[in-house]
Amino acid sequence: MTPLQIIVLIHYHAIPRQHPECDSCGIQGAIDYLLNEGVIKRVDDGLEEYHCRYTTTTELGAAWLRAICAIPKPELVYVDKDGHIL
Repeated sequence: MTPLQIIVLIHYHAIPRQHPECDSCGIQGAIDYLLNEGVIKRVDDGLEEYHCRYTTTTELGAAWLRAICAIPKPELVYVDKDGHIL
């Protein structure tokens, strides 16, 4: 998953409405990827216009975000040419 796809996933998890940049190629590509992977889903709100549909994360999308948030903060270490921590 790319950083842009993660940003779009976070957007739809927090705000189940149209992404403000949804007409850009990059954002639309990320939306298409996330829809195809089953990470976000369109929710019919009764409006026919494509951009008026609510979009939200699926259980898979919410689980993926929990996994991303559970990644520990990296620790900076210096190593010598043999791989020994200095």
